[in-house]
Amino acid sequence: YVAKAAGSGREVYAGDGVEHSSSREALVRDMKNAIETEELVLHYQPQLEIATGHVATVEALVRWQHPGRGLLWPREFLAIAETTNSIDDLTRVVATIALRQNAWRSQNLEFGMSINLSARNLISLRLPYTLAKLLEHYNIPPQRLSVEVSEAAITNNLGQCVRTLARLRALGIGVILDDFGAAHSALAYLKRLPITGIKIDESSVATMHETKGNLAIVRSIIDVAKSLDLQVVAQGVDDRATWEALKDMGCDLAQGNWLAKPSPANELLQVLPLIETAARYKGRPAARESS
Repeated sequence: YVAKAAGSGREVYAGDGVEHSSSREALVRDMKNAIETEELVLHYQPQLEIATGHVATVEALVRWQHPGRGLLWPREFLAIAETTNSIDDLTRVVATIALRQNAWRSQNLEFGMSINLSARNLISLRLPYTLAKLLEHYNIPPQRLSVEVSEAAITNNLGQCVRTLARLRALGIGVILDDFGAAHSALAYLKRLPITGIKIDESSVATMHETKGNLAIVRSIIDVAKSLDLQVVAQGVDDRATWEALKDMGCDLAQGNWLAKPSPANELLQVLPLIETAARYKGRPAARESS
């Protein structure tokens, strides 16, 4: 994640002022070791059923616990993993950590897990095999795992991506089309893809109350997705009004910092009952809350 330094023509990492070239070289050197020694850590953000307030799925979000620079966010290293051909190894490690995570399995909390895939992952012939072996090793039903892929990642190499996603679906793994609506998405496009659900992009959700047109667009996305028997996730749910509107429109799942921020597995486990209780409270009609 880079930004132009004002007037200098140089690229710098946003937030820390480290010059892009030297910082990149250092991170490239460190990336291989990070993957091999599992300096990568996962934070998990729940996706809640809007109808019930229960956690249905948790999305695994990767971080890098760098020994010198502290906790790095994806924008600071994923592009490097992409351009240095480390992304397949990184994704394998993320999937491994996510699937062996037993903090909630030990509590009989069998909700789903989702991981994110990049454009390069989708052209990898080994990806379905890798995920299948991990699911078998950790004795997890394939239906418990979903992968999230962006529209942009798929359209870059549509034919190969569709073949890879079809193989994942044949294994029983769910496929969620992420950031739907971010780039003037064509609703008719949905029926061509081997997917099980869509995630409405954050900006569409955040602005849907600004105009009737924005609200109508979100409603149309949900209606078409439901007509195709696709699950609908709304990300960026930041207030009660949005939660209520999505509930009225029949949206299945909601995700956002208003509900729960991403956190390590053990921390999430501790607050899970509070998250679900709060979600059910937030979902009540205003008239009942005031009584």
